[in-house]
Amino acid sequence: MENTNQSNIENQKEHSFLSHLICYLISYAGLLFFYIFFGVILLKIPSIAEMSEACQNTIISFVGYGFTAISVFIYLWFGGFRDVIMQYKKITKILFGVMYGIVLLVGTMFIGAICNYIAILLNIDLTISDNEAAIRESFKSLPVLMTVTSVLFAPFTEEVGYRLGIFGGIKQFNRPLAYIATAVIFGLIHFNFNSTNMGSELLNLPSYMFAGAWLCFVYDHEQSLAASTAAHLTNNLIVTIVQLAQYNG
Repeated sequence: MENTNQSNIENQKEHSFLSHLICYLISYAGLLFFYIFFGVILLKIPSIAEMSEACQNTIISFVGYGFTAISVFIYLWFGGFRDVIMQYKKITKILFGVMYGIVLLVGTMFIGAICNYIAILLNIDLTISDNEAAIRESFKSLPVLMTVTSVLFAPFTEEVGYRLGIFGGIKQFNRPLAYIATAVIFGLIHFNFNSTNMGSELLNLPSYMFAGAWLCFVYDHEQSLAASTAAHLTNNLIVTIVQLAQYNG
């Protein structure tokens, strides 16, 4: 086992900082591009233009994340990261990832409970973040498309961008900094700087930052992007099942 982990570490060191940076750029900038590009195109279709804003956003997100996931996979395959793709064939890493995902869910719930207690002490109206509110609206509007986006496309593209991209690149120089930077950035992408309830957004931020740091730990400890992706997917899947059950209840 030790030799296997050492071999995986050596394989990861073969990838340059630039190649890790490209992973992040495709994941982040690629998603922005596809979201804007298909947003313009899809809204010109009469049947979609007549839908509610929540439905429109769900369809655009589905297509945008889908094309981003395809782009990321193509880069990994032809850009020297085939070893990363091969990690998804290891069932043990996937199973470990599922267990890590359950820990992730419990951890975010625990931190959420602490933040809720702080909100009561400070008399802050703690609601779900604007990001979470938008996701819930999407699940109500088009549950099938949103489930595929949240459970499949998003975990894969975000793990490539933030764990393989940001964390993997910075770790080559400074591991603690890699954890801190990735956790902060991952938290901020879920933060709405234009929110009318900034206190609530700030108190929801620790849960996202914990998730970002925990997924880095999974990726780093298991030396496998498949493990962190499985953890991310498991967390999103459980949350999705709970939400769908509430809407259909």
